[in-house]
Amino acid sequence: MTIKNKVINFLEEREAYQESDDILIEELVFNIWLSKEFKKDIKKGVYTTRDLDNYDKTFKRVTHLFTKLALSPQDRLKLKLKVSEKADLLDNILN
Repeated sequence: MTIKNKVINFLEEREAYQESDDILIEELVFNIWLSKEFKKDIKKGVYTTRDLDNYDKTFKRVTHLFTKLALSPQDRLKLKLKVSEKADLLDNILN
């Protein structure tokens, strides 16, 4: 099942889904994809400060979109859309 379908189904179960949410859900899916693409390059060690900034911006947009869709951290866990708890290269760079 796609991220989009998971989010829609979850919102429908809570009777919180509106057709107008589709725009936010599409942006959420795109920004999750974009964030993963930036993260791949960062993990490879091929990145610039701009890449780190872009990753940070997309990650913040994802968080903001989750909030707009009223998806709490607990809800994201139910959808299996959570931030990895395992440290990765980006975590090591930023810490």
